[in-house]
Amino acid sequence: MFVIVICIPSPALNQSTAYYLLKPVNIEELILAVDTAIKEIERNNYFDRNSIVVSNFREQQAERRHVILPTLEGFEVVKMNDIIRLQGNGNFTDIFLSDGTKKMACRFLKHYDEVLSHPFIRVHRSHIINLDFVKSYHKNSGGSVVLTDNSEVDISANYKEQFLSFFK
Repeated sequence: MFVIVICIPSPALNQSTAYYLLKPVNIEELILAVDTAIKEIERNNYFDRNSIVVSNFREQQAERRHVILPTLEGFEVVKMNDIIRLQGNGNFTDIFLSDGTKKMACRFLKHYDEVLSHPFIRVHRSHIINLDFVKSYHKNSGGSVVLTDNSEVDISANYKEQFLSFFK
């Protein structure tokens, strides 16, 4: 009896076993083993990308913090203080940057609502803004805010009080 072991390199250990196969090898078992190994590699890559998130928590200077934007082709790293606003777009989030560009990330807006902290604030079910880019506020039905890129974002009645509290 022979044993095939598929190993994935791990930063913590020299090797970690992802799956065991015994000979004679069943093709379905081999496919499952390879799929398991691929998922483990992808998981390790995901944690490597998240090291940027961990370093953000340690970073004291806001201008040195970054956000990872997963895209269809991979991911992009963007400075947090370059983000003016985020807008939900179905299963994606549109991110508007201070240089006038727009990025589309493969994440729900809710993800960024949970990850980003001050100066980012949710003002509508489909909008998060960076308070550092607020140009003016207009009282109308719920209110709206004009940002430095001249975009106007409605403020939902549910978020109005929280938004205004930052300007008292």
